[in-house]
Amino acid sequence: MRDVLASMREALLKRGCRKSLRELPIAVKGKITAEHKGVLRELARLSEAVLQPQALDKPQFKIECEGEMELELIEWMADESSRVQKLVREFADLADVVVYENELTDLNAAADSTYFPSATIFRCPPRQLSAEVVDGLARTVANSMPQCRTIQFVDTGTHLNAANNAVVYLSALKRHMATGEGQGGGEGAVVEWASHDLPAIDDVHLDVYGSLPAGATEEVFNGSLMASLGGVISRAGVRKASASLWNQRVREGVRRLFNTQLAALNLLGAPNTITMRYDAITVARRT
Repeated sequence: MRDVLASMREALLKRGCRKSLRELPIAVKGKITAEHKGVLRELARLSEAVLQPQALDKPQFKIECEGEMELELIEWMADESSRVQKLVREFADLADVVVYENELTDLNAAADSTYFPSATIFRCPPRQLSAEVVDGLARTVANSMPQCRTIQFVDTGTHLNAANNAVVYLSALKRHMATGEGQGGGEGAVVEWASHDLPAIDDVHLDVYGSLPAGATEEVFNGSLMASLGGVISRAGVRKASASLWNQRVREGVRRLFNTQLAALNLLGAPNTITMRYDAITVARRT
């Protein structure tokens, strides 16, 4: 991509387009990561070469789908040209998802300004995070992402890292917001939550991907799934537990079980109701 942009710059200059274009829109699909540093530099060179001086301050990025940006780019841009910084800030303004992938040299690099005013999701990697890293990330969300409503701790292994990171992170986020370091003086669900004790979990949702492992039967899987949902709903304070089944065969197997056995439980006055709608099965306390 860098070579393509460099060739485009040379071609436009040869055609007499030096500092003559009124606009240079850039359509972006997907995400911008640390691997795009060279592309951002080349975009900056292209813009400076062909845009009119008064056009350099106009927005250029147009995100065609959900925009995702790595947090590390905020720290990286500090030593880059003002044009590169403008492009990074502009994409940050539009990003819906902010991702932490690698270690930051300065854990507070993005914690001093509202870099991500539109971001609603913050995502962390499947690895153990130190308390210092978690604290810096929590401060970043509190100060830099006023619209953030979803924190994702992705884990493809035992899930222990995700769970541990989530507990430490939410405690740190609460501290930064409630003490006024972040958005403590504002409004919204996150701020309201931060001003009180950490709430009990009352709604648990599972996403079940993939097919049945070799040797497993639908009956065994269904029993395990319902035991898991039943165990969750039995915890104090939990009012609903549900699971989305993304594999068609697994979903059809659970639906057969529901139609032949589970649906009848709703007629027997059991303490919980069991429903299945589309791809999700839900166990909920009776109200």
